[in-house]
Amino acid sequence: MQLFNDMKLSTRLAWAFGVLLALLLGVSGLGILRMAQTHDHLSMIVDENNVAIEMATAMRVATNQVAITTRDLVLTTDAAEVKALHEALENSRKHYDSAEQRLTKLMTSPKATEPERRLMERLKALKAAARPATDEVLELAAGGHAIDATKVLLGKAKPATRAWMDSLGEMAEMQQKLNADDAAEATAAYVNARTVLITACALALAIGVALTVLLTRSVMRQLGGEPAYAATVVARIADGDLGTRIQLR
Repeated sequence: MQLFNDMKLSTRLAWAFGVLLALLLGVSGLGILRMAQTHDHLSMIVDENNVAIEMATAMRVATNQVAITTRDLVLTTDAAEVKALHEALENSRKHYDSAEQRLTKLMTSPKATEPERRLMERLKALKAAARPATDEVLELAAGGHAIDATKVLLGKAKPATRAWMDSLGEMAEMQQKLNADDAAEATAAYVNARTVLITACALALAIGVALTVLLTRSVMRQLGGEPAYAATVVARIADGDLGTRIQLR
């Protein structure tokens, strides 16, 4: 306290306002940091998990469409319908490959988890096993071997496709769980940030009030009263009025 009173007035003012500015910067920096943490969680939900769910769903739909089309090709003999079915099958495969490319990019990013990467590799392995089996069915059907095509379809292509679709469903479920986890963490980060900021603001307010009282008292003690009153007394004395009564506080 004595050290503070011994400072020049300009030094005291600079010190007090410097502390207040430091508190303001500290609270602002803390708020920005907490908002960045919440933004990171929300970004994972919107830019990563939701997109992965969309891609996994699109891949599952495309795989199912290929399976249905393959079955229809085994049963169909009409040339025009066969041609249309082949075109539909190729379009479904293109849709799958496009979605797979986007999903692979997400699953190989630094933000992806190890379980996500392993599941992505499994999906590629299942695709590598199921597509040749489907192609074998298509080749037999195109050659007029409907019975053999049916046997391969039921004994080889269908189980492989089923395992493939199950893993695609697992990918979507994994992303939904990650979404729930990120949403919970974002909520927790918000609650924590709110508590910390309220506490920091209250502390900054208390320190600001204490500094204001301390500075005011030190100035009043040295001047003996209000600065305007002290200036008036000094002006009267300077004008030669030595009989002026001074009221001290």
